[in-house]
Amino acid sequence: MNILRSALIPLSLLVATGRVVAQHTTADETDIRGTIMTMQGEWNRHDMAAYASHMTDDVEWVNVVGAWWKGKAQLQSTLDRYHKTIFKNRLLHDPTTLGFHEVAPNVIVATVIRATDGYTGSDGKPVPPVSDILTLTFVKHGAGGIWLIAEGHNTSITESVPPKVQ
Repeated sequence: MNILRSALIPLSLLVATGRVVAQHTTADETDIRGTIMTMQGEWNRHDMAAYASHMTDDVEWVNVVGAWWKGKAQLQSTLDRYHKTIFKNRLLHDPTTLGFHEVAPNVIVATVIRATDGYTGSDGKPVPPVSDILTLTFVKHGAGGIWLIAEGHNTSITESVPPKVQ
């Protein structure tokens, strides 16, 4: 009885504070890691149909310059156009950091930091290579438990500037 009580008390505290989150498995991380690496290859081959296939139909994505794309069709068509022009020589490199955080059952946020090649800006000027931090919200779909991206946000990492002291 004491063993049962000691197990239930911490569980009840977790439930009362709303802090119960299921633990994702190593298999989930392996699946998501595989998707991220597959998408990197699809980007580097400029295959935006394959790239977008890893996303929900209603995906929302904020790109590196703050454009907000809504839906898989818009994301795919915009990236397809960019890959024929400004991104035609831009490659993604293997992640230097890859983290996973389960925020709810069947919802995992992946954080990816990787180097990217430069590209040509819409003004025709070269944009130098940078490292990006990419936050991807994966949700598990269907009976087969396929992980798809529902939200994405990409930001270029810049060197921090010390705050101005007044």
